[in-house]
Order: sequence, then structure tokens, then C-alpha cells
Amino acid sequence: MVSLCQSALTFGSILEHQARTLQRYGAPVAAAALSVEPVQLPPLHATGPGGLDRTKLESIAALYMYAELETSGLMQLAELVVEQRVTLPIRDRELSKLLEDFATAQRGGWYDDSRRAQVFQQLFGFSGARDFRKLLRLLSTQLSQMAQARTNGDRQYAARGVGMVVEAVLTDMDRRQIASVGHTAQILNRQLRSAVAVLGHPGLHQLYQARDMWSLIEKLAVSPGGVPPKVSDIVRRAQTGQFMLRWLAEHLATLRAQPTKAGDLAAATPALFNHADMWLVAAASLTRQSPAPQNPQPYPAAPTPSYRPPGGGWA
Repeated sequence: MVSLCQSALTFGSILEHQARTLQRYGAPVAAAALSVEPVQLPPLHATGPGGLDRTKLESIAALYMYAELETSGLMQLAELVVEQRVTLPIRDRELSKLLEDFATAQRGGWYDDSRRAQVFQQLFGFSGARDFRKLLRLLSTQLSQMAQARTNGDRQYAARGVGMVVEAVLTDMDRRQIASVGHTAQILNRQLRSAVAVLGHPGLHQLYQARDMWSLIEKLAVSPGGVPPKVSDIVRRAQTGQFMLRWLAEHLATLRAQPTKAGDLAAATPALFNHADMWLVAAASLTRQSPAPQNPQPYPAAPTPSYRPPGGGWA
């Protein structure tokens, strides 16, 4: 098996390539920053016991998307709006019903923020040495370089490099499984759908004078450092990262048996290269953050609502 440290890509070269990608694509992405609504939640299927297979990897892909969106404060904001629903001046019957349905569902075995953090930390460890984004940055960089190499006529290098990285990524993912991953993904899928329904309702946008769900989150959620979350980057990482992981799941059997086929399989999916580039652009802000503290939190603290709505709330 190939380990990550055996890859020809160094961290410095990855960041250098990421900077070039940001320079190429930064302006178009910024112009379309919040054009990703609505969130495209994937279909999920039941998973069985045993090692990593296609359905488990599809569930992990979904959970990666949920983990990224968790850092935007989306779920926490929906939960707080529901908690404060009695004090809010809401007159829209449909929105009121959505809030009551959400509150009822919460009492039916949903994962609270601490349990979600535990799941996401175990799988992805965004704030520690096991940060799953390092794997996606490595994969995205190799795919992006493959696209450039193919343009320059160097198809052999492109195929070899992607095969090595894909093998390393899958080997690492074998160690990241949790019990009942499919069941967990289905529960969080329902929670996220309910949260999107609440925060995406026009009645709530009107109450807070927000353009849409994403601008509502940007207005109400504040990161622990007092800075609003970069929602556009978060959503783009969530959706493009999920796309790449679902590509791995779709071709898992072939990639396990013949890792050298990865380049050919990637070449047959041109959209994969675009998603890799877009992930690198959206992840650029992560490399500009200040160094982690000596004793980082197990999972990044979620942004918390700080805006006081008209007529009460957040008291």
C-alpha cells in the first residue's frame, strides 16, 4: 500500500498549486459565491457489516458534506430558531408548522450538537492531525495537476500520480469508519433537510431582512473569533468534496483491484477536475487561518447566533 508521505507531492507544492488554482478561478467563484442553493442532499441506502464498500463510502461522502455545513452554524441556527419560536413575531402559518414539526422531530432521537461533533470528529477530525481535508487537498491537487499534464500531453505521469494518491486516500479511509455509518448518515440527512426547510423559508428571511438562507446564516452566525463564517467557501467545499468522494465510491471495486486505472476513470469524468479545482479554491481560506492552539478543541466550535431579532429572541 502507498502511504501519504510516499506521494511525490509535498505540502509546500500542494499549497503552491492551490495558490495558482485560486489565481485562475478565484474571481469566477467569488462572483458565483452563493449560487449553490439549494443544498443537494444525496440519496442514501442501508449499509451492512464489514469493511469499506460502496454504500458505506457514499454515506461517508454525505457525512463529509454534513460536517462541513456544521461549521457554518446551519444546524445550530435552525435549532436555536426553533427553541426561540414562541418569542419570535412569526405570523406565517407554514413557517410555524415547520418550526413545530422540527421541535417534535428533535424529541424523536435526533443527534444534538455534541453528538454530531463526536461523529464528525471520529470520521474527519477537522481540527487535529487527522484532518480529512488534508486528504481531499492531496486528491484535489493531484487531479488538478493531472488535468494540466493531460493538456500538455503527459498522460502517463497523470495516470500514475492519481493512482498513487487514490490508493493512499482509500487506505486512510479504511481507518475512519464508525459503527452504523449508514444509519447515522440517514438520521443527519433528515435533520439537515428539516433545518434547510426552516432556514430556507421566505417568512424567516423577511423577519431578518435576509436575501436567502445563506445570507441569513451570514447575518446571524458568528464564529468563536467573532468573525462571520465564510458560508460560500463552506458550501462549496461541502458539495465539491462530496462529489469527489461519491466518484471514489462509484468506482471503488475497480480502484481497489487496479489502482492504476484511477487516471483513466478520472479522465472519463471531466466534471471531476472542475470539482477538484473548485474545492481547492474554497479550501484556500483554511490555509490562511492562524496556527492551531497547542491544545485544540476536539471539533471546531460552531458559530453561534448573535443577532437580536425584532420583538425579542436570543435573550
